[in-house]
Amino acid sequence: MSKAMRFRLDEVPLLKVCRVIEAPSDALRLQELGLSPGRELRVLRRGFAGGALVLAIDGSRRCVRRREARRCWVDTL
Repeated sequence: MSKAMRFRLDEVPLLKVCRVIEAPSDALRLQELGLSPGRELRVLRRGFAGGALVLAIDGSRRCVRRREARRCWVDTL
């Protein structure tokens, strides 16, 4: 069994399934997108030159600014 690794969301390898373990409580937009502790997601794409990340959350695709993703911590599964 492999050990889960902790990453900032903007550092997660593409297509790796992960679970949010910490998200800023003051970021209402991230909560509305589904980035809350315990939620599973996958990073599908990264925008060019520090652009947005495209995430798969609950069967939907959602875009998150890289500076917002940097504030979330996830464990890989």
